[in-house]
Amino acid sequence: MKNRGLIRWNFPVYLIGAVLLFAAYVFFGLNQHIKSLLQQRLSALNNAPVTIGELSFSPNGPKLELKTLQFYDRNQADRVQLRLQQVTLDLDWQAFLRNRVVVTSGQITGVEVQPLAFKPLDKVGNAGRDSIGFAGDFLASPERGQLPDDDIWKTVPSVQATSALQSEIDTQVSAWQKQLETLQKDILAQTADLQQNSGNETHAKIVQAQLDKSMLELSNLEGRVKADGNILLGKIGTLAELIPHDMTVVRQGARMPNLEFKTLGAEVGSRLSAPLLRLAEDFQERLLPWLQKREQDLEPKLGRMQGTDFYFEGRLLPPRLWIQKMDVQSKASPDGAVGDAIGRIQDLSSEPRHYPALLTLQASFPKAEVSNLQLDASIDHRDGVIKDKLNLAIAALPIRDLDFARTPSLRLGIEQAQASLNLEYTAEAQSTILNLKSSMSKVIFRNETPSESLKAIFDEALSPLSGVDIEASGQLNHPAMSLQKDLQWSYVSNLSDQLKTSLQRTLGQEFSEFNGRIKERAEQKGNEVRKSLETKLVTESDAIQQRIAGAKSSLKQGLGK
Repeated sequence: MKNRGLIRWNFPVYLIGAVLLFAAYVFFGLNQHIKSLLQQRLSALNNAPVTIGELSFSPNGPKLELKTLQFYDRNQADRVQLRLQQVTLDLDWQAFLRNRVVVTSGQITGVEVQPLAFKPLDKVGNAGRDSIGFAGDFLASPERGQLPDDDIWKTVPSVQATSALQSEIDTQVSAWQKQLETLQKDILAQTADLQQNSGNETHAKIVQAQLDKSMLELSNLEGRVKADGNILLGKIGTLAELIPHDMTVVRQGARMPNLEFKTLGAEVGSRLSAPLLRLAEDFQERLLPWLQKREQDLEPKLGRMQGTDFYFEGRLLPPRLWIQKMDVQSKASPDGAVGDAIGRIQDLSSEPRHYPALLTLQASFPKAEVSNLQLDASIDHRDGVIKDKLNLAIAALPIRDLDFARTPSLRLGIEQAQASLNLEYTAEAQSTILNLKSSMSKVIFRNETPSESLKAIFDEALSPLSGVDIEASGQLNHPAMSLQKDLQWSYVSNLSDQLKTSLQRTLGQEFSEFNGRIKERAEQKGNEVRKSLETKLVTESDAIQQRIAGAKSSLKQGLGK
């Protein structure tokens, strides 16, 4: 017989055990779900992977604790740019139930930052004639002094002009010949008529007058041949004026560098400004739109505790966000991996139209060789007026492997340096302004090339520089424009100025010699063409004039003069 009392006594134990197992399953599953969701959202904001080592959610508070957050570099998939050892968030249940994430207080500890890294340049040839790489490839080429092949000479302006003039000469000679042939036929007919009607004195006088007129027309044709020939000779002479234009076409066909070097400042400055531009881009084109997507009008009684209404469609809207305060407190570790950092995020919410947000950070990271980093940012859209600012100042940070040019013939850049940086970002309703300044000291340049002559050129160009100063400014006049795609930077740098001056001097000598050879070849070809045209014209003209003289002589004999 079964002991029913024992079953009744065990049932609560089984029930409690089942509840505990279910609760454990729910909370462990919930932790994993939150972790996966956060990694996904943070990776989207970072535009590169973000991983979370551990995550625990406690309903008491509630409280969220994350350990080992790693933000990967978007340019190097296997490189961690930023690591946070621990992030603790105290949340608000009442707001949470309204589909609103309110962080009443938070703390970030153990901040690790890797040195600034630059995206490696691909080892390819540079197509732009204004670029350093194109100039380097040109100067390294042993064939740079050779004239282009004959095909390029077929496209020069003088060839087209010669063809047109050749047609004009042929047309003119043909016209002379036709006029002479017509006169000769008339003279033959008139002479025959005179012989047949020699007994008719009246008719003979008429024919005699016609022959006299033909003689005059022969003389006039002879004069026109000389005059028209001189005009054509003058036109042949003007072909010499096209030699400079021929030289321009040949130089373009030779694909020589552009001595203006209009893009050189951007080549030097854009490599340094790129990671800082990404910081401003993340601020303007990721963080702000992410907040504004969650923005809504607030009811006075709830303020920023307000969430989404409890109707079904409203629950599908993105959750609102309000970080009341989050402190950054990091103490340097003995190995220097963890840096000294203190900062605060205050009043960051998805309602910048109602409340301004402030972000501050002061930090130094010994292992990354970054000292005295100061970051101040504010988001303020009150009264419909946008006033967003971000200022970043770093007293010292290392620069490594900052290449400006990398081609099969040349790798040029800064191997290492110590730099200071200042970035100012200001966004208003219709404009965004960025200003960047950087000064580098202890600069070691990289000048790698298999060409000894090219290495000597750039060594000489870089040797006067003990430091590098770069200033950049850019402005967007429409809020919908992209910083990365539409911002036009203006760069000023002593490095680009020095490189430009040196390259212009070196290439100027090359161009002078090359232009001399082109001019000599162009003049030689021009002289040959003009001589050929002149010879043909004179030959044809003399032949016509001799035929005219023969016709006149025969006519005089026939007239007995």
